Parts: sequence; C-alpha cells; structure tokens
Amino acid sequence: ACGGSEPDRELLVSWTENQILPRYADLVTRTEALHTAAQFLCATRDASTLQAAQDAWRAARKPWKEAEVVRFGPYKEFPLRLGPKMDFWPARIPQLDEILTSSDAIDANTLGASQEGFPASEYILFPLAVEFLDDPGIDRRCDYLTLLTNKLIARAVAMQEAWLPESGNYQSEFVDAGISSEAFETVNLAVSEIVNRMAFTAENAVRDKLGKPFGVETGSPPPERAESPYAERTIEDLQDNLRGIEAFYFDGPDYVGLETYAGPYNEEMRSRLDAAQAAVSSINEPFADAVFDQQQEIEAAMDRLTELQAWVQVDIIEGLELTPKFNDTDGD
Repeated sequence: ACGGSEPDRELLVSWTENQILPRYADLVTRTEALHTAAQFLCATRDASTLQAAQDAWRAARKPWKEAEVVRFGPYKEFPLRLGPKMDFWPARIPQLDEILTSSDAIDANTLGASQEGFPASEYILFPLAVEFLDDPGIDRRCDYLTLLTNKLIARAVAMQEAWLPESGNYQSEFVDAGISSEAFETVNLAVSEIVNRMAFTAENAVRDKLGKPFGVETGSPPPERAESPYAERTIEDLQDNLRGIEAFYFDGPDYVGLETYAGPYNEEMRSRLDAAQAAVSSINEPFADAVFDQQQEIEAAMDRLTELQAWVQVDIIEGLELTPKFNDTDGD
C-alpha cells in the first residue's frame, strides 16, 4: 500500500486479545457490580446506596462505550443482535412509564429492546427522571431495576461468550479472515471493518449524539434525544468512544495497533484525535443546558469530529488500500 505496510493478521490477533476480549470481560464484571448495587439500593433505600448504584451504572458504561468500534458481528447480526438490546436510545419514556404504572407482572422474556438495557435502567435509577427514593411505586421500580440489571449481565455474558473460542468463537471469524472465516473473505476486509467503524463512530457522534439533541434536524434543541441524559454522561460517553478509537489505532507498550502499519498518517491522526477529544471535553454537563449555553463549543466539537471522520474515511482507508464501507447504523 502506498501509505504504509499492509496490515496483516497480527493486527487482528492484537485487536482481539488486547482490545475486544478484555473490554467485554470488563463489561461482565461491571454489570455484575451494577446488579449488586441495585440490589443493595432496593434493600436499603437511602442516599448512599442510591449514589453507589448510580456510580455503578456510570462505570458499566465505560467498556461498552470504548468498544463501540466493534459494532459488527454479535453486536449487529441476528440471531444475537445484542447491541440494540443493551443500548437502545434515546429511551422511549412512554413505554417505560407504562411498565412502571402497570400492575401486571414484569416478564423479562417479553421486554422489547426499548424496554431494557442501559437507557431503561438509567431512567429508573437517576433522579433527573424520577425521585427514586420518594416515588410511591418504589417496590415496582425496584423490581424492574433489578430485573433490568440482571438482564444486562446476561447480555454482557452473551457478548463475551459470542467472541470466546470455547463458545461462540466469533474471534475465529475475525482472526481467521481469509482462511476459514465466513464473515471476512480476506484480512483486508476484517481490518477494514474496524477502521471504517472508527470513522462511523465519529460520524454517529456528529449526527446522533451531538447533532440531534442540538437541534440540527429540528431547528430547536430537543435535549432529551441525547445519549445518557439522566445520568449526565452524554459527554463522557463520547469521550469513551474516542478513547476506544485511540486504543484500536495506536500501539501500546506490548500490543500492536493500526499505527504500526499507517506510518505516514499517524502524526495527523494524533493531531485530529487530540483536537476532537479536546473539543468534546470543553462541553459541560448537563448537556441539556449545554445545547443552549455552549452552542459554539458544540459546533466546534462537531467540526473536529467531522475532520477526524474524513481523515480516517478518506486518507487512511484509501492510503492503506483498505475497503470502504457504508455506515449501517440504525440509531440504536
């Protein structure tokens, strides 16, 4: 390739062993901690257990958001399609309120994607949506919350097991591209999947995570369209997305990233990623206030993210002779 050396299977192995599998293992651990914290909250309903449960929810988001460049395979594809089941946003509040106000038993097996996952549990847990401890339906809320956090564990375990060689073995589909993989006919296509999704992550941030709640489509801000609005984690979600791009792109002390193969592009990638991270970090929470009070900062962040997207999608993908793809995001 004209831009650097051709990425090879070593990169796929490194991404899997050093980025994908550890993050999904961490996700399992953190969702388990969230469920435990939810149980403590519902057993001892006070400010300290509420804070602990909220902190655990925020912490569980970190590995999930950092792994957003892995929006393929078990994340997107049937029959698992775990991504929307874990993170269908923005929350559909009328559907959640219907469950909370009903007297019918909550059946975990009949919940739709919009009635479970991180956004649903966020709406129940954070007092920006409800005053949890004073709510007259506290028992109902606790039943729903603990059910949701238990399902989050099950989804996280399913994602981890889908990749592990001793169970679903999607790891082999990825690492053995061009050998025995049905998903990727060549190593180039497997590498291209991740690199394209670096660009898509930036594109989705501009369109969905900043643009829609900022009012780009509607002309006036609907901040409820933001990601993680009740937990006031909108910006940290984005920061985690960018940290994920950084981890997959740049080499570590004992692992290989795309940096090894993209020599002429690394300095500019570092500059554009740093600029995007700084611009995003300049936006304050709550984002519902920022859409009115920090419009210049939001516009600057969207510009820097668009520049990052273009650098990856045009310069790096073309320079390394990777295969461009269309963004297949469906808003979940």
